[in-house]
Amino acid sequence: MTTFLYLQNKEPAKLTASKKAKTTNKNVKDEDDDPSISHLEKSHNGQDSLDIDISKIECESGQILTSLRMKSHLENYNILCLFDVEFPYTKKLFEILSTDQVGMLKSKWAQAKETELIEDSWKACSLKILVDKYSKIIKENTNEDTLYLDLNALIAAFMKPPCDGYQHQINYEFLWCQSFYIQMALQMLQKHSSLQNSSTSKYQYRDEIVNPLLSSIFHDVEHAFWIKIEHERIGDKHDGILYLDIYGTKVGVGYIEVVGNAFATNRSDKNDDLEKLLKATMKSIWYQNAHKESNTTTLKLQSFAILVFGREFHFLCMRLIENMYIIDEYDAFVLPDSSLYFLQIKNIVKVVKKFKIRVRNYYRELIQNPRRVTLLSNQGLPDASPSKTSKLNK
Repeated sequence: MTTFLYLQNKEPAKLTASKKAKTTNKNVKDEDDDPSISHLEKSHNGQDSLDIDISKIECESGQILTSLRMKSHLENYNILCLFDVEFPYTKKLFEILSTDQVGMLKSKWAQAKETELIEDSWKACSLKILVDKYSKIIKENTNEDTLYLDLNALIAAFMKPPCDGYQHQINYEFLWCQSFYIQMALQMLQKHSSLQNSSTSKYQYRDEIVNPLLSSIFHDVEHAFWIKIEHERIGDKHDGILYLDIYGTKVGVGYIEVVGNAFATNRSDKNDDLEKLLKATMKSIWYQNAHKESNTTTLKLQSFAILVFGREFHFLCMRLIENMYIIDEYDAFVLPDSSLYFLQIKNIVKVVKKFKIRVRNYYRELIQNPRRVTLLSNQGLPDASPSKTSKLNK
């Protein structure tokens, strides 16, 4: 299998910054004239600023990515993970890449126009009005001197109907939002809740907080896309999978992993789940690309991942750019551990709603393009890791 790489190129990278003036001392050899000094080394020592054209940085296998030889074997998936510098694979990449190169990759990955459209959609949606109303209620029930929040009064206020009448396609998100605010208040009042008791299980945390927050918001659009929750962990199953209905075919484009309960701190478990997410999102894009018509040039394929680590929720997006699978975080939040931080619930609702908008926009883009019906093979996908292969051969 040919792996596309990104650091070394047979053609010299284009320089945008003017070269420093050469020294007049003939005994000092200029770096620009020394073929033994690579462009990568120059970028690291600050001699040149590189503006690398991604379309020209595809290289043969056996170079940078394949030479990493990481335990996760992510290099075989041609993945560039720009998220979590403490993740061993990302850390290794950042040791090789210069600051300019990382910036170039992030700018290629980011879609400024898309982010702006999503923000505009959030500002215009009726859910924002309800969230602003609830924030006002929280402030009214908080003692400014003692910072004490009357949770009982808060729940009573939240229990009032958020809308007159009910139409599922129009008003459902109000009920979802109301339910989450009430649940967060109840979590603070209950001694053995998943946010108060460190001995609670991961499954209680999922049932009380994660699933109602992430999957329930899609209940009014589940005819088009939805999140399926896995209640049992068998093999390589994920805690949740985001599916789209594309011309009657169920297509997985997003994955959720929950690392333990709300008090989880084990980074090894986090790294394992992140590795699973990276491989799953890459395979999702590979299958989407296999079904894409060859003349569809405007469609920008992507897949999604949500990593829940303790109270942290990380929202990731992977994009296929010039045969490279680039993934990074585009949003995140932390669940409050005290009623002192209840005003942060507004931001949580905003992030999740914007995630729904992002998925909706991508769904609209997909169904506007023809889908090729083809018999898929595994050609182009990396082989299973050596450890998994040995298990299968037993």
